[in-house]
Amino acid sequence: MNKILVVESETILLELLAEALTYNGFCTITTTSFEQGYGLTKQELPDLILCGYSSKNINSYNSDETCWTFLQKIRQDLETVNIPLIMMTGDDLKLVPNWHNYLTDQDILLKPFNLKVLQEKIHTRLQPFRIQSKTEKKCVAPHS
Repeated sequence: MNKILVVESETILLELLAEALTYNGFCTITTTSFEQGYGLTKQELPDLILCGYSSKNINSYNSDETCWTFLQKIRQDLETVNIPLIMMTGDDLKLVPNWHNYLTDQDILLKPFNLKVLQEKIHTRLQPFRIQSKTEKKCVAPHS
């Protein structure tokens, strides 16, 4: 069972994503805080991270940690550097400086999106990491 961490400030979207991902067989861990998201990433080592980004909502997060500092920490940590990340955003990324230093076009999911498109993107990003150990991982993930 693949483990997905969802970091999203919009609680309704966070709950919808958690329910949809769990329904589709993923072990889902959720948080609205990037700071908590980094801690959960280190603790749980998820197979994939879904991260919400909105330049309008940066101050609504529970800390001064931002999506970009979260992403930098993930990419600079040897334990987490290879965890695939999909950024969900409604913003024009041309206005975000240096986003291409951390993400490729395949890592971006534009809001609003269809759950089928999200599933396809998740499966595509997880494909290279499909080799699992013979003992199946159990989902004992904390929800925030």
